[in-house]
Amino acid sequence: SGMTGVLQGVIFDVVGTLMDRVDLHIGAWARIFAKWGHLAPFDAVQGQMGKRGDELMPEFLPRDLVERESEGRPGWMMAVVPTMPSGD
Repeated sequence: SGMTGVLQGVIFDVVGTLMDRVDLHIGAWARIFAKWGHLAPFDAVQGQMGKRGDELMPEFLPRDLVERESEGRPGWMMAVVPTMPSGD
């Protein structure tokens, strides 16, 4: 009652269920910081997981660099963020 027609789609969220991607995210952030010339040990990045990118970057990059690069460019960090593997 109330539901008729053909099912159009289903959203099924399994992030972290089938594959733990935390290590992939940590590695990606470490590569981003290295690209900017700053080494960030795996454990140090791991300890910061859960923060948004705009909160994480100032932890490992000089604040003046983050401010200079982000000024007037709200999506600036996406230019250096690698695409994560899909896990397919």
